[in-house]
Amino acid sequence: MHIQVSNVTSQADPHTNDPPPSYTPPQPAARDQTNAPPGPSAVQPRMPNACNFLALFRPNDSIRGTYTIDPDMCIPASLLPPLGRGESENDRKNLKLESCNGLIDVEIFLLGERAGNGVKTSRRTSIDVKSSNGSVSVKLVRLAPFLSVRKVL
Repeated sequence: MHIQVSNVTSQADPHTNDPPPSYTPPQPAARDQTNAPPGPSAVQPRMPNACNFLALFRPNDSIRGTYTIDPDMCIPASLLPPLGRGESENDRKNLKLESCNGLIDVEIFLLGERAGNGVKTSRRTSIDVKSSNGSVSVKLVRLAPFLSVRKVL
């Protein structure tokens, strides 16, 4: 290996020797400071926009990511995924992830009743995650104390 080092000198313009301007990080707005609790608990996880009745099928690819499910979100019928054979509206999944030849590694935030809206979901939240030829890893984060999770094998 051969390394060559040479000294390079340049003629600098005397007017460009000023230091760069100082940097002051932006301060949060006053309303943000009053609403945030003090200490480390002020850091909230970054969640994607909420959705409901999402169906994602990837036949030859993995599914990775973070999903936020809001079971109280109303979705127009024209935007809903089609139901499977023999399924009714009561069978519709709030989230359905399926891969034939890939792994599934997801984090799911499940939203509950919003404070003060007085609306309670009458049906159970249903999530279906499966892969024919790949591992499945799901981290489910419940964001309301009244929700219950039942594992169906």
